[in-house]
Amino acid sequence: MNITELTNERMNEILSKMVEWFDDHYSDNELLFVLKEQLELSDNEINALGWDIDELHSKVDAFRNEYLEYLKTAVKEYCNENGCLTVYWDYRDCASKDTIQNHINNIVSGMTDITSLQSAIIEELNIYYDVIDADEMALRNHIIDNAPNNEIKNYIEQMEFSTFFDDLYDCGYNGVDYNIDQLLSNTTIKVNILFGTEKEKDYDMGSIVTAFGNDYQTPFKDWNLDNNDADRLDNALTYLIHQQGRTVKEVYDALINPEASIGTNSTFINGICTDIQNNSSEAMSELGVYISLSGSEITEFCDNLQNGNRYIVVDKDTNIGIFNEWSGTCGYPDNYLEKDFVVPVEMIRNVQIEGASKSNYEYTINEVCGMVGEFWKDNALSYTEIAPELVQENLNTILEEINAEVEKLSELEDRGY
Repeated sequence: MNITELTNERMNEILSKMVEWFDDHYSDNELLFVLKEQLELSDNEINALGWDIDELHSKVDAFRNEYLEYLKTAVKEYCNENGCLTVYWDYRDCASKDTIQNHINNIVSGMTDITSLQSAIIEELNIYYDVIDADEMALRNHIIDNAPNNEIKNYIEQMEFSTFFDDLYDCGYNGVDYNIDQLLSNTTIKVNILFGTEKEKDYDMGSIVTAFGNDYQTPFKDWNLDNNDADRLDNALTYLIHQQGRTVKEVYDALINPEASIGTNSTFINGICTDIQNNSSEAMSELGVYISLSGSEITEFCDNLQNGNRYIVVDKDTNIGIFNEWSGTCGYPDNYLEKDFVVPVEMIRNVQIEGASKSNYEYTINEVCGMVGEFWKDNALSYTEIAPELVQENLNTILEEINAEVEKLSELEDRGY
C-alpha cells in the first residue's frame, strides 16, 4: 500500500492537520506522534503514508500555496480597492443622534484629542452593532462556497474564525470599510445652534434679558441701565443687530416708544422687538438658530466646529430667536433676518440635536413650542474665513441718550400727554 491508496477524504484530513501543525515546529517524530494521537491513525494508514517527510512537506506546501493564492484572489474579488469589506447600509439605517450629540458636546466643552465624527461613529458601531461580525461571517461563508476544490473548502470550514482572518489579512485583507458616508447620507438631524459671547457667559447668560427686557419688563421703563452696565450689551443679540447693519439705538427706540415707530421699522427691527416682547424668561436667555443637517453637512459642521477658527454663514431665511434651554421658555422665533447671519464659530455656546439624549435641565425648542419639521431650515449653513462688517456704535453714549429720552417720555406722561 502506498500513499495514493489512502482515501482522499482521509488524506485531506491528515494534510490539513499537518498544514496547521507544521508551523508549531514539531520534529518529525513529534509530528507523527501528534498525528497518531489526534487522528487515531492505524498502522496500515501510517504504512500507507510511508512517512516520507520530504514528500509530505512538499504536498503540504503545495496545498498551502494553493489555499493562500485563492485567498488573495478572493480579497481582490470580494473587497474594494483598498482590500476592505464594504458595509452596505439599508436605507432605514442612520447614524446615532446620541453619538453625533456626544461628539459635538465634546468639541463645545473644549475637550482635546477629539477624533473625527466618522471615528466616533465607528467606535460606537464596534461596541453596540453586530452587523460587522455578520458581514465578515458572510464573507467567510462566501469564500468557502466558492472554494476551488473540496480540500480547500473543508480546510477553511475546520479552521478557527480568527485563524482564517489572520490568513486573510496576510493575503491583502484590510478589515471593514464601514461606509460612514452612506450611513450619514441616510441621516437627517434637526439642530439648534445657541450662541453666547464670553462676557455673556460670565453673566450666566442673563445679559439679553437685562439689556433688552422681556415680555413684562421693557428696559428703561422699569429700571435704567447706566454706563456701568454697558458690559451687559456684550451679548449675541447685540452682535446680531450690528452684523445685520442695524444699531442697538434703533432697537431701544422701537421698544421704548413703539407707537412712534409703527410703520417705520425694518422687518428685522420688528422681528427683534416681537421676539423680545414675547420672551417670558426672567433671566437666562440665548440667541439661537434652527437648521436641518443631512449627510456630509453633518460632518462639515462638526469639522468646522472643531477647527473653531472660521465663521458660519446662516441663510437669511432661517428661523432665529431668543430661547431659554434651562427653564424651557422662548420669545417669538421667526425668519426676520434681512441678510445672511455671519457669526464666529467660537461664539457657538451649545448645540442641541432634537431627539438626542441630553441633561435633565436642558429643554429644546421642540419640547417647548412643538415646532413642525419645516421650522428647521435645510441647506442653511455655509462657511467662510472672511469676518463680517459690524456696525460700530458707542454703547455708553447710547445708554446716555436712551436714558435722556426715557426721562422726557416720563415727563410727558406725568403731564398727561
